[in-house]
Amino acid sequence: MDREQRQQIADVICREWNYGNPPPRYLESSALRERLAGEGMHLSDGDLLGFLDELAEGELLKQREYIGNRRIEGINQLLCEEPLNE
Repeated sequence: MDREQRQQIADVICREWNYGNPPPRYLESSALRERLAGEGMHLSDGDLLGFLDELAEGELLKQREYIGNRRIEGINQLLCEEPLNE
C-alpha cells in the first residue's frame, strides 16, 4: 500500500469520526471498506486490517478486534492534523 492510499484511509477515518452525523461511537472496518470503495479505493481485507493495526500500534487510534474485523473506538486527533509518514 502506498503513502497516498494510507493517507486516503486516514482521511476517511477522520471525516467519519469528526463530521459524522451523528458522531459515531465506533466505526466498523467493514463500513470503512465500503466508504473507501465508494471513493474508488478497493483494498484486500489484509491490507486494510494491517494498516489499522499499524495505526493502533502507533497510538493513532483505539480498536477492538473481533471475528476477523476491527472496531475503531477512538482516534488520536494527530491522525487528522498531520500527514502520515511513510
